[in-house]
Parts: sequence; C-alpha cells; structure tokens
Amino acid sequence: MNTLNTDLFIRPLESLFFGAPKPFNAGESHHARSEFPPSPMTMQGIIRSQLLRAATPPLDLDDWSPAARKERADLVGDSDRLPQGWQLKGPLPATIQKNAQGETSLYPWAPAPRFLYRVSDRQQRIVHGEIFPTDHPACNDLTSDPSGAATGALLFGPSPEWQGARPLTGWVDSQTLLQVLSGNRTPLPAEAALALPHFVRNDQRQPGIALDRKSNTGQDGMLYLLEHLRFRPESGLWANFSGSLAERIGQDALQRGIGAAGRKGRLVAMEEPPPLATAWRDLLSGRHLGGDAGGSLFWLYLLTPARLDGETGSGGLPPFGRVRLRWEIIPTGVTVRCRAALTGPPITLGGMDTARGRSRPNYTYLPPGSAWLLEIIANDAALVRETLENLNNTHPLGDPEEARFGFGHTLVGIGPNAQGEKYL
Repeated sequence: MNTLNTDLFIRPLESLFFGAPKPFNAGESHHARSEFPPSPMTMQGIIRSQLLRAATPPLDLDDWSPAARKERADLVGDSDRLPQGWQLKGPLPATIQKNAQGETSLYPWAPAPRFLYRVSDRQQRIVHGEIFPTDHPACNDLTSDPSGAATGALLFGPSPEWQGARPLTGWVDSQTLLQVLSGNRTPLPAEAALALPHFVRNDQRQPGIALDRKSNTGQDGMLYLLEHLRFRPESGLWANFSGSLAERIGQDALQRGIGAAGRKGRLVAMEEPPPLATAWRDLLSGRHLGGDAGGSLFWLYLLTPARLDGETGSGGLPPFGRVRLRWEIIPTGVTVRCRAALTGPPITLGGMDTARGRSRPNYTYLPPGSAWLLEIIANDAALVRETLENLNNTHPLGDPEEARFGFGHTLVGIGPNAQGEKYL
C-alpha cells in the first residue's frame, strides 16, 4: 500500500457546469446556472474516477458486471463509503500567484464568514458584528434544549450605527481570512469580499435544444441556456487527499493526466500544485489561534457544507444550531457552550450515483461560511489547546459518514473577547 497526504490542483481546460439536484426539463426550465463550487460529493467522484483510470493493469471502466464492480470497490470504495483511513478535503477555488518575493504559491479562496457585515454606505466597508446580551432564547439560529431551558444565546449582529448592514456573502482570499480568524477586527475594504473569486466567471452561456428520441431532431420550444463556469489560466480547484492506495495505483495518480468533471465530462488537468500560500498553511495548522487560558470565545467556521440534523448533543448540551457536533472530540474537563449560530440559507445537495446508475437522496445542508460562537471553558490551558486542535482543520460537523468525503470541514477563529497567549 502507498500512503499519501497530498494537495491536489484541478485545472479546468473547458468551461464547467455542475447541475443542481433537481430535474431540468427543456420546455419547463429554460435557464440554469452552475453550482459553485462543486460539492464534496462531486469532488470525490472526480478523484475516485482518476484513481481508477490510473490503475495498472488497466481496468475496463465500461464493464458493469458484478466482478468488475467489486474490483473497483476494492480499490476506491463504493458510492457511500470510502476505504478505511481515507480523508478528502475541499474543493475550494484556488489560483496560482507569485508573492512579493517572487515565489509561486497556490492561494485557495474561502466562503465569507457570516459574522462579518457589509455596511450600506458609499464605501461599502466590511465590519465585524458585535455581541448584545439578551434574555431571549431565540435571538439567533440556536433554539432551546429539550428541557425548554434557554441556551444562553447572544444577539450577534452589526452595531446600530451601521445602518442597512447585512451579513457578508461571497468569497475572500486566504490572507483576508487569516486576518479575520486571527482576531483582527479592523474594518475591511469593500473589495475584500467578491461574489465570485476574480479568476472565475459564470457568464459562459451555452445554448441547447432537446432532441426527439425517435428522429434525433430538435423539438419546437425546447431551447435552453446553461451558464457555465469559466476559469482563468492558472486557476482551478484545490483539494486534499490522505489515505492508503493499493499498489496498483501510483502515488502520482492524482497529480498527472487528464480527468473529467461536470456535465458531459468536461476536460480538467490533474496537476501537482505549487506550495500552499503561507496564509493558508497557517490557517490549517492553527498558528493564528490564541485566547485566555481560563476560557474564551472562539468562532467555529464552516468551509464545506454540513448536513442538517434534528438530534441534540449528548450530556444535556443544547442543540448545536441544527447540525450534529461530534461531542466525543471534546476532552474531558472542558465545557463548550454554543452561544450563537450564524448560518446561511440551507442548500440542497444530491446528484447521481454513477456507479449504481441511480439518483442519490437529496439532503439539506447548512452552507459554507456559517459560523458558531463557542465559549470554551477549562481550568487547564492544555485542555483548551487540545480542544482547538480537535476543532481546527477537522470535520466535526454534520453526518459522521460524510465527514471523510470532505463535508463539515471547519476552521477555528478568535472570538470577540479572545486575546492573549498563543495556543497552537
């Protein structure tokens, strides 16, 4: 077995379209816009297909006999489960750039944290929200616990002086995210967040027409338009793979060759990326974290979707903003209270199970950029450090079976009152 922990760079060679998990019938639906970015479930399909194409001796990927299906499953798992020990991260949009020293690096972009707000003035500045103590239990996305007791929630939002402020949406670069999660509360300029990263456009409109199945000719009134994603040169998607591969699959299988992605299997280049930007490495390693040893407020910030779940936490803890938190990763002797949940509008994800030739179930997820304000209390600073390590750059939210596909990926940021010595 070959054990890998490697970053991936997937560079589109054509415009891409990732469809929503709902029917698209020409004549009823005349227009559709690609999802961006593709979901972790789409990314795992790209990765596993590339691994199968790289196997030696070659596999017949058009053979759907029971024996061929089992052979493929033995190498890359089945549609619902990855092989033991596999972990995927991403995808996130990324671009290759040179820094001030002339060094080439890969710069991932991330969804804008929802604890930031854009002010509706001429400058359109981006400001941090503030805490307003309140006795009301439902002043944010948290609810009460099963006993009906209030969760001690806080009203978190823009200061009253910021008229017309609204939660930030869009995308921020690695350096901006590092500044925000490091606890720097300086207002950001309007251009710090973009609706799409500057290297991606969704204006590649491609017309189509539904065909009559018998005559293979166009049908009247069945024209449609699809808005594809177009990436600039030297840009694409970042992901990370860790796990053990069978000897039949080379260690460079995910960093060479041509793959397929999106509708009609558009071509993408699987390339070895340059080193990750320093800001992104600092975020993943947790160097940006700090806080008061006796306990403090920290943001748990979501990079990839997390499935909604109505269950509550164990030990009488309150619901965690409608998603499941793996409470077993919280060390004994540490108290974690979720004081605020700032989540965006839910999204629906599903798609096709190509290996089985059927649709996947549709589930509802909280979107990337959602954030939870956590109060971490412990008498020992080492326990706080351990808690932060267990929450930063891990997958503690949502369905545990989906975590290894890349869902529920989180980073930790310094909260409104956290300051002091470094933890990680």
